[in-house]
Amino acid sequence: MKSLEISIKSFFILLILTLMAWPENVVLCTDVSDILMCDDVDVFTQIPSGIGQVFFTHSSKIYCWVNLTNVYIPHDVRFDWHLPNGTLFHNFSTVVEAPIDNGYWSSYKVTDYIKIQGSIPMNNTGIWEVKLYIDNMLFASQNFEIMDYGEVMDLIREINFQISNITINYYQLRINYEDQILDYNELLYNYSNLNLKYSSLGDNYSDISTSYNRSKKNYEDLIITYTNLIKEYEEIMDSNEALQKDYNVLINEYDSLSLTYDLTLINYQSTMKNLNSTKILLYGSIAGVIILIAILIYSQYFKNKG
Repeated sequence: MKSLEISIKSFFILLILTLMAWPENVVLCTDVSDILMCDDVDVFTQIPSGIGQVFFTHSSKIYCWVNLTNVYIPHDVRFDWHLPNGTLFHNFSTVVEAPIDNGYWSSYKVTDYIKIQGSIPMNNTGIWEVKLYIDNMLFASQNFEIMDYGEVMDLIREINFQISNITINYYQLRINYEDQILDYNELLYNYSNLNLKYSSLGDNYSDISTSYNRSKKNYEDLIITYTNLIKEYEEIMDSNEALQKDYNVLINEYDSLSLTYDLTLINYQSTMKNLNSTKILLYGSIAGVIILIAILIYSQYFKNKG
């Protein structure tokens, strides 16, 4: 009997502990498998569409779609929507229904939404945040951005303009690239020719090097010859000084002889004049004697004849 009482007490203690731990364990079993932002949710299938993180001011609504798994008991679910500055803008609470026949929900969809177009969010662009609470416990959060459609369109136009410029620049670069390819091929061709010329120059360099060495040897020989010639020139210059002295002596002697010659010539000319005069007188005397003899002979002849 006493053993039975102990068993009953143990059972009640275990039951109480189980009941005390039940809510927390059940909540911990519930999980958020997905929390998505989208622009529509099908009413019948609960399938989201237009999933993304960025929405425009011209959009109609933004939905927060949540998929809960392993749901064993009912839960209070709350969505808190916060503006970009952190202020709470909107909240929505709903109840997850109890599972049928004490079973569990393997998947349970919960959604909430806010209007954009024509509402406050339209003028509050930036990064928003949605927080998901289950039984007042924060389970998950999701960020999304609302962008001004006009700014986006301006940005798109700017991007399209940039793309056009990039396209034009691309084709220009392509043309330049093709020109550079042609230039490269020409340079490659010139390089081949220069390489051939370089090889030829290498051969010529060997010849030139040989000629240079030979010329260098000849130059050294010429330097030696030049040095010897300088020595000979200096010796000749020394001899030239002695010759110059002899030359000066000869010049003096020549001048003296020239003066003597001039005087002799004058005397000769004077003598020749006197001699010519003597010859004329001599020739005249001879002619007179001859004439006289001829007269005598002629007179004698006529005398004898008569």
